[in-house]
Amino acid sequence: MLSVVVIFAFIGAWDDFLWPLIVLNDPENYTLTVGLQYLNNAFSANPRVIAAGTMIAFIPIVVVFASLQRFFFKGVEEGAIKG
Repeated sequence: MLSVVVIFAFIGAWDDFLWPLIVLNDPENYTLTVGLQYLNNAFSANPRVIAAGTMIAFIPIVVVFASLQRFFFKGVEEGAIKG
């Protein structure tokens, strides 16, 4: 059960968008999610750059899940057994 909480907490912290968008003023300090939105402006958008940034932001989530997947599925299985 603890691994499920760790995975969800990591994903929530990693994908945090609103708070860094409100607090940060300098584009050099933007997080990945805010930086990706910064790349998608109204007048020009390069979908290849945005897709590459999305994959860079997605890789750590996959690594954390891949390293903790056995605990994740064990926790899900234990929670599903009645009695």
